[in-house]
Parts: sequence; C-alpha cells; structure tokens
Amino acid sequence: MMRARANERTAPTLHDQINQEQALELWHAGRDCTRSIAARLGLSEEEVCAIVERAERRRV
Repeated sequence: MMRARANERTAPTLHDQINQEQALELWHAGRDCTRSIAARLGLSEEEVCAIVERAERRRV
C-alpha cells in the first residue's frame, strides 16, 4: 500500500468535514469567537481560524 507524501493533499476525513461544518455554522451565527468555537469542538484556535479563512477565500 502506498502512503501519501506529507506535501500531497489528501481528502479530509468525515470527522474533519463535520468539524469544519460545525465551526462554520458557529462562526456564521456570530455568537462565538474562534477561541470558544475551538473549545466547543476540541480543536485548536489556529485550526478554527484556518477553516474560516479557507471558507472566506472560497466566497470571494
């Protein structure tokens, strides 16, 4: 079985997709900051910021 190289993009897992969707729902609801979203979902604040930034870039 071949392993993906570290620099190759791999498809996000279902768990990652769920976390991304939940983070964006909380962010767009406007009630939570990135720190509280991260705490609720068990992610780092950096991960939440990256999720939001990627979504914003896609919207432009």
